[in-house]
Amino acid sequence: MRSAIRKTPRMEILEVKHTLAGAVQTFPCEAAMMNAPRAAVLLYPISAPRRVAGLLDLPAGTVTVAYFWADRPYNVYHWVSPQRETIAWYFNLSGPASIAAGRVEWQDLEVDVLVTPDLRARVLDEDRLPADLPAERRGEIAAAADRVMREYAEVVMVTEAASRVAMERRPERR
Repeated sequence: MRSAIRKTPRMEILEVKHTLAGAVQTFPCEAAMMNAPRAAVLLYPISAPRRVAGLLDLPAGTVTVAYFWADRPYNVYHWVSPQRETIAWYFNLSGPASIAAGRVEWQDLEVDVLVTPDLRARVLDEDRLPADLPAERRGEIAAAADRVMREYAEVVMVTEAASRVAMERRPERR
């Protein structure tokens, strides 16, 4: 990742998430690093406290450092506290990201993997898969989850270092 992503001047970018149910959600973000069409790192400040998956509390002032790749079946949200400490990593199983100037678009496959700072990983939301989901798509999701479980230790190490760089470039919010 270090060689695949270069620093870019701060610019607005839109994260566009497509759900399996067909909904589309958009999130205005700040591009921290871009290497379109292969990879992107986005910053998204969380202004109000939020609970994730009924397991994890993100305080106001948390920053999501979001990592997207065109060649991986997942993206990663690295949550950094207002004190600039890691809260967790959240791997969204996904189709390949489409990365272009001003926009990162991806397909959310509903299943996620939460990794805590002690490197424990927990697969989440398997119960959210539609009952009528085709077997081929279920196989794609299972393969993506297996890949995350094999790769997460290395990914969190690399993203931890990259997030430090992205956060150093971001001014303190008070």
